[in-house]
Amino acid sequence: MKQCPFWLLMVLFVFGLSKLPAQSDGIFDVSTVSSSEHLAPYSLIIPDSEHSYSLASVLANDSIKSTGFTPENQIPYLDFTRSSYWMILDLKNRSSLEQSFYVELARPLTNQVNLYILDESNQLIESFETGDDFKFSRRAYQDRRFIFPLNFAPNSQYKLVVKTTSDGEILKLPIHLWRIDAFTQFS
Repeated sequence: MKQCPFWLLMVLFVFGLSKLPAQSDGIFDVSTVSSSEHLAPYSLIIPDSEHSYSLASVLANDSIKSTGFTPENQIPYLDFTRSSYWMILDLKNRSSLEQSFYVELARPLTNQVNLYILDESNQLIESFETGDDFKFSRRAYQDRRFIFPLNFAPNSQYKLVVKTTSDGEILKLPIHLWRIDAFTQFS
């Protein structure tokens, strides 16, 4: 049996790592996305079975965060539930250019989907409220899926916080980041 030369293993290792998003600081680098990326494995999901958490408490309370988990799947499946779930994700644009995306959230039949976009000081920049319980015309993007625009200034950092609520149906929590052109070609 032939062994692979050491130099070949090193080349494969280095080029394999270059395809991974920069995560050394635990913050996903959006400038590494070529067309689209599932971001759930980089997030923290916090169950809220009593529907008692607020955006402020989820951000500030470490004991609440300690109840969360990092999903292993690209699209976390939370089964039939009446609970709310919070998803927190830190994003950074390490590029010197503005980056524009669409983010796709939750399953189309999710009752309530709230997206909060915060700056690196946790100050609210923008928020969206939609879901199956709301009129279709209120959606940020007229699509059966929950699609939201995201624009990242050069060398900037943001936090996305998503709150989803279901009335007992299956809850899936994709958070899929799309380059604008890739999304329009896919749709």
